[in-house]
Amino acid sequence: MPDQPTSAGTTPRLERIASFAEAKHEWTDLAQAGGDIFSTWEWASIWWRHFGAGELDLTGCRGEDGELLAILPLFRRRIGPLRVTRLVGYPVGSRAHPVCAPSNRTSAALGLIAALKQQKTDLFIGEGLPEDEHWAEQLPGTTVVSVPSPTLLLTPFETWDDYLETRSSNFRQDIRRKERKLLRDNNDVVYRLATDRDRLESDVDAFFALHADRWTTGSSLLETSRIAFHREFARVAFDRGWLRLWFLELAGEPAAAWYGFRFGEVETYYQAGRAPAHADGSLGVVLLAHTIREALDGGVDEYRFGPGGSSYKYRFTDTDPGLRTVLIPTTRRGRLAVSANALTRRSAVLRRSAAKLARRS
Repeated sequence: MPDQPTSAGTTPRLERIASFAEAKHEWTDLAQAGGDIFSTWEWASIWWRHFGAGELDLTGCRGEDGELLAILPLFRRRIGPLRVTRLVGYPVGSRAHPVCAPSNRTSAALGLIAALKQQKTDLFIGEGLPEDEHWAEQLPGTTVVSVPSPTLLLTPFETWDDYLETRSSNFRQDIRRKERKLLRDNNDVVYRLATDRDRLESDVDAFFALHADRWTTGSSLLETSRIAFHREFARVAFDRGWLRLWFLELAGEPAAAWYGFRFGEVETYYQAGRAPAHADGSLGVVLLAHTIREALDGGVDEYRFGPGGSSYKYRFTDTDPGLRTVLIPTTRRGRLAVSANALTRRSAVLRRSAAKLARRS
């Protein structure tokens, strides 16, 4: 690892944080300044309780005046012969990065580099780093994965119709036609936000049932451990005012569900589900459009669709900052692992290219 990173600034003073409880107050302030639900103390501490393995290493980064600039929620565990350090919260969280205000990202990056030098680790794997926050550029590592993460910026629009006017005429007509048809074909259509604490458990049950109906196989959200995590976090998020659990009900029964969060000025879409009778997807699109409309009316600045480049997301937005995975080796063993990873990736590309040529011949 190079002695000096490319980013300018002074490396902050590092301090060990003994537990999640010790850092709760300052962590909460930093997460609020950063505006990311997946950086909250609540997300990280609950995640660790359900998924944590290895050695937790919470590190604070303080400036010369003693102000806490960032928290590095790190943990280490062995993967084969390697001692690997990661950020708490991923991949259950859609994003992961040091907890800090935007103005202190450079200090946080410098602190992370310094912390990795101090640790007995071979490799740091930074997953889910938002590209528009420029973490990869400030860290002396190698980007090995870049995945889509579409985002809709709502600040330019005052109304839903203002937003629709920026999309194609085909999109505008399709969205309006789908909702009109839904209202015409059903006498009792209700959009309902989960606002009753007494029925929250049954609402969460309904969401998971609809998600299972939509994804009979292949959804990691339906793993037992993840269901338990989200049940607990949904309760906490409800009490904090962050939970956004929407249902589209027909004749009093949930037919589609949208699960996400509103934190600061950001709305985050996490997952959805719908009844099998609506397999064409129209109901899901109508509910998704409704959540965007409600976010706009609620003064939200940014609507995040989450990781993945599904085509329906790009019907709503053209903006995609993306997420990166960065590898930072700190020992010879770590550097060998990064080299082996690069060789494997190149071999996979060559195999795919050869297969394409074979199909053409």
